[in-house]
Amino acid sequence: MPAPSDAAPPPTARPGPARGAPDLVDQLAGFLDQADPKIILVKGPPGSGKSTFIRSFAGRLDRPYLVLLYRFLTPAPGATAPAGVSFLMIDPEGRFLPEAAPASPPGGAPAADATAELTEAIGRMARAGRGCLIIDSWDRSTETWARSRGSAVRERPILSGSVPLTPERISELPVPTVMAMVGGLGMREESMADGIIEFTTETWDGPTLRVVAITKMRGEMTLDPRYLYSLEGGEFRCRTHSIPGFVPPTAAPDPDPLPDPSSLWPGSAAFAGAFGRLKTHALTGIEIPESSPGALPEVFSLPLAAHTLRSGGRVLWVPPTSTTPAHLLARLERYAPMDFLRERFRILSASGLDPSVGDLKSILLTVRTEVGEGRDLRPATAQAVAPAFPEGFRFLKATEPGRPALFILHLDGLRALAKVSGAPYDPATFPLLVSTYVRLPGFHGFGIGEAKDPFTAAMLSSLGTYLRVVERHGRILTYGVRPSTPGYMLDWVDGDDRYRLVRVSA
Repeated sequence: MPAPSDAAPPPTARPGPARGAPDLVDQLAGFLDQADPKIILVKGPPGSGKSTFIRSFAGRLDRPYLVLLYRFLTPAPGATAPAGVSFLMIDPEGRFLPEAAPASPPGGAPAADATAELTEAIGRMARAGRGCLIIDSWDRSTETWARSRGSAVRERPILSGSVPLTPERISELPVPTVMAMVGGLGMREESMADGIIEFTTETWDGPTLRVVAITKMRGEMTLDPRYLYSLEGGEFRCRTHSIPGFVPPTAAPDPDPLPDPSSLWPGSAAFAGAFGRLKTHALTGIEIPESSPGALPEVFSLPLAAHTLRSGGRVLWVPPTSTTPAHLLARLERYAPMDFLRERFRILSASGLDPSVGDLKSILLTVRTEVGEGRDLRPATAQAVAPAFPEGFRFLKATEPGRPALFILHLDGLRALAKVSGAPYDPATFPLLVSTYVRLPGFHGFGIGEAKDPFTAAMLSSLGTYLRVVERHGRILTYGVRPSTPGYMLDWVDGDDRYRLVRVSA
């Protein structure tokens, strides 16, 4: 929907909150900075992200490294030579590989000096100090990546029996080593490793998630055992658990790239990309966990409300019982001018008048007692249902034609209002009452509640979009139940309060 001529200016910049999730790759790269050479084994099924992790890891190392890619050779029919291993050595700095030795002739025996050449390269790296050996399987993607990094490249075939990188030999290498394993690990590999990182999936009542597990980590470095990770955009992304007390930040709305009179911009490009725009004459429900941070719902609702106000629409808000009108105003006025709030924003709160809102007290709608106590209020038909909270209904009905009318409804705040006003609804009649609002021009209802709330269950059949927010392995995760979507992890980039939704579904 097009913005009016008095669209709000951007809010004044302010310092963002401290981010609570250090990057797992940085922590593991720091693990190799300890005095003794360390060995990290990376295991997981094909396609789980081992090579993507290896590439991210190499990019974070504060030390030179040598890449060793290997593939097993199958002897040609009738060949007398046994199957062997072909390895590709990549030296990004061109300082570790010895002088080139002649390669094996086609179909001939492996070069006699190939094993010695590899051993010499590792020795040169050890003498240079602060080096690292990275070992991975050889496929098209790893070769493309490695060759793009290397100023010196060497390809050699060697006999399987003479490969110097057996488990015992790896444990004796004088340099830190990161090795991606193909297939399962045996007891020898696991016992020699200082750290083991396992890529796996986890299925629960929702999407199948990508999970990285730290199954072994020697020394004093303390890591939690399981993390959600993403391979979005061909990059390994894995922030660790948020620090205690981390408050999810909120931000000004993203601009609407394509205003549409039949839908409402959610105020967030991340939200729209994952779940789409919000349709008019429809309802969106977000189910939140009981243990979620109190500010979590505002991550979604504040940008939506600010965009609605800045595009000339009206917003009616029933806040949760834990939020005062003054708190809500303080958050929202960062993104919408006072005039917009005074004219097009109203709060229905069970806490009643709040002197701390100052000269904006006109935005607080008075909740009148609608009926006497003890009277049976259940209507027999939908036509007999009057709008709940008629003051709010009349406010949204007066929205200018062509502008959005948004109702943000926290279900625990609604229950409190019901007790104060004696409003004629319960979980059985609640959907009928809401339907009177849905028919308003430009209307969208945005409801937020806990799974255990009976009103949440009552509204499920009426929701056009139904999202669920959960906590898994120290991170906030959201996914669509209706329509079904992958799982996304909420993430924030340092210096930006706008949230990202990073896909963590397999």
